[in-house]
Amino acid sequence: MVYFPVCSYNGQEFSTFSNECFGHCANYTMVYAGECKTNNTLQSLDCLDQCGKNLSWVCARKENDTVSVPSPCFAKCQGLSIIRNGTCKNKRVLGVASWMSGVVNSISNAINKTDQAIVNAANKTAQAVATAVNKTEQVVDSAANKTAQALINAANKTGQAIVNAVNKTEQALDNAVNKTEQALDNAGQAIKNAINTVVSILTQRIRKAEEDFENCTCHVVDKVEDAVEQQLDDWEAKAKADAALLKNKTEAFWDQTKDGFIAVEEKVAGWFDKTAEGIANETILIWALTRDSIQKDVNWFKNVILCSNCTNDYNPVCVHCETGDQATFLNQCWANCGGLPIMYAGKCMRMNDTDGGEAFIVSDV
Repeated sequence: MVYFPVCSYNGQEFSTFSNECFGHCANYTMVYAGECKTNNTLQSLDCLDQCGKNLSWVCARKENDTVSVPSPCFAKCQGLSIIRNGTCKNKRVLGVASWMSGVVNSISNAINKTDQAIVNAANKTAQAVATAVNKTEQVVDSAANKTAQALINAANKTGQAIVNAVNKTEQALDNAVNKTEQALDNAGQAIKNAINTVVSILTQRIRKAEEDFENCTCHVVDKVEDAVEQQLDDWEAKAKADAALLKNKTEAFWDQTKDGFIAVEEKVAGWFDKTAEGIANETILIWALTRDSIQKDVNWFKNVILCSNCTNDYNPVCVHCETGDQATFLNQCWANCGGLPIMYAGKCMRMNDTDGGEAFIVSDV
């Protein structure tokens, strides 16, 4: 109910109100102190917009009266003479509603920028994850191709080694058989020659002896032929046994080599699975930490902007900020809305303040 006339503007017309509070309630913005003149301009309104949200109370003189204004900038825009820093002893206040509008607009802009920053960060994070996944898939594919090619090359080399071993074995068997056949032929020929010699000698003696000697001679010849056949059978059995042994060794070597390649393939596949899983988990963890930090700041700003039930009554309280500093708030409602603990009623006291006053620290809000 204090009569302190101001000229205010609503975007279409100028109007005089008994004080700034009534004009602000009617959605008018104060242009200058005093009743509206015939020729009005918006120069003072533009000047107030430039003052921003900085709050540093000063006591100024208006004609024969004194008035407390939020900052030296407000006093300059109103053409007032600054008496001292801090508020005046009387209760006349000018420019609080205009300053609060500037604070609300600044916080709204900060929230919009924060929301946009969150969207940009989310897009960049999603793009980074997609890029990391693509690179991981490319690395896995490349490694898989190299592994497959290495296995194919190893299999080809192993197959070629087996073929070479089989060929050498077959060649060795052929050579052994050929040598055995040649040896048998030579031995058979030698035996035949010996038998022919024996037969020739015996024949000459048989012609001189009786018929009984002929049966005895035939009995000796049969024994010699049986011995030769037995020796040939032994040589053939040994050659077959050597060939079977070589075949078994070749098959055992292939079984051992095949198991080794399968084990290598399983180890490589397991390594790639663990690598891909580790990159995915680390990316998800980074995104979760970033998202929680940003969301905390957004929730704090939204909590402050929603303090519509707080009034502009000047009943200052001193609060303790998270930065460890102190700050004076307009009243208890604004301090509670900001979630800051109240230390005591009244403005924060400092050694360098004059008249017991101090600047409002808006950056801590």
